[in-house]
Amino acid sequence: MRYRYALTGLGIFIFVGALLLILQPEIQKLFVSPSPTPTNQHEKSVSKVSTVSEIRCQGDQMCPPGNIPCPSNGICPSQGGGGGGGGGGGGGEDDPPTCEGGGPEIKTPAGGSADDAIQIKNSTQETMYVFIVKNQANLTGGWKSSSAQTPGNAGNTSYYIVGPGDRLGFNPDSSKIWTSAAVCVTRKFPDDKDGFDYDGLTVFEWTVDENIFVDISNTTGTNTKVSLTISGTDKDDISKKCLPDFTGQTKAKYLYKKQGICRYSLKQGGKVGLNKALCKNGPPGDTSNCRDCPTGEDKCPAGFQGTWGCVSQNINDRWGCYQWWANPNNEDSQNWLKVFDQCDFYRWPYDEFILEAPTGYNYTDAYPLKDQCPSIDTDCTNYINSNIYKCMTGGDLEKQCDSDQIRLIENPRKPLRNIKFTKNTKILFDIQEIL
Repeated sequence: MRYRYALTGLGIFIFVGALLLILQPEIQKLFVSPSPTPTNQHEKSVSKVSTVSEIRCQGDQMCPPGNIPCPSNGICPSQGGGGGGGGGGGGGEDDPPTCEGGGPEIKTPAGGSADDAIQIKNSTQETMYVFIVKNQANLTGGWKSSSAQTPGNAGNTSYYIVGPGDRLGFNPDSSKIWTSAAVCVTRKFPDDKDGFDYDGLTVFEWTVDENIFVDISNTTGTNTKVSLTISGTDKDDISKKCLPDFTGQTKAKYLYKKQGICRYSLKQGGKVGLNKALCKNGPPGDTSNCRDCPTGEDKCPAGFQGTWGCVSQNINDRWGCYQWWANPNNEDSQNWLKVFDQCDFYRWPYDEFILEAPTGYNYTDAYPLKDQCPSIDTDCTNYINSNIYKCMTGGDLEKQCDSDQIRLIENPRKPLRNIKFTKNTKILFDIQEIL
């Protein structure tokens, strides 16, 4: 009997073993994630591990679904919508995957040429979206696009789609005496196009009558590396640049996302404090906020003279702002200014003047002419005779400027003005990178 039970048990063991061998492939499916079938070029270059959210890469491989370089940790960023691991900035939290491009397809090329008066060229490797601001101050109707595209509408803008290597062109309407435009670009289309706004984006501005005004504004933020060239004027060819660089800084400190578009700003997201202790002379109504400097309306009426008291009163309202931004001990302001070491244009709203101070100056001292110019529409003798006025005005008066006293000087980084516009003038904004 013992042998019969032993043989029976052995038979059962052999039967179960054979059954396991037969069912092994199906059992494995229950415990092991299958290898994905590559669906595009980028997915072919990486391999998924058993954790669904983790995609590994190495070397020059790209992460799906777009042009995302392999981060230094070898793990591609999660494709979920909530942020997380590193992305196109080389790893870390600096460039979340939601900064990726994407939007409407190009149906008609922008088709701009080197003959257009204003050119916005896409020198990136991605499709970009060009938004033209429409409002009373920007009479975009005075510019005729050379593109065959029918522009769409997004918020208070019209937009064009420009592929890699293509350019968008504009030419002034000769029937208009004065024409102006403000433009920004992105590599992603806004999630809610009707609510789109350009706060926190680099803004390209131009105005033309007989002369031209050209600006690359970073006063509310930045998202673009761009070079600017101007030819065919009454001056030599002009070459400018604005190449914001976050090297050595925590890029995510400045990053915020609005409508899915990445923007970089000192003031958004609450990541950079106000340093209220350095703001003893802040603007009226918000004396703690020297960073953003919300001074309200200009105190000077129409037709004002540069020597009127209103000018000094404006300076008084902004004095704490000039101090906050110039203070060498203010880490927040100095780090933001370093981002624009390679930029020839303004970096904050009142960057047209820079405060310079003698050694040992207290950056919370009151404005030297505080309350000394009570009338806004008459000459203020104290202001006219001050070192502030002499150093701001330039020309012959600048020779009297005392560099050993507190002073405001004109910022050499500034918009281009008073350049003669001719039929041969060419203005090229060459977009090198969209952050």
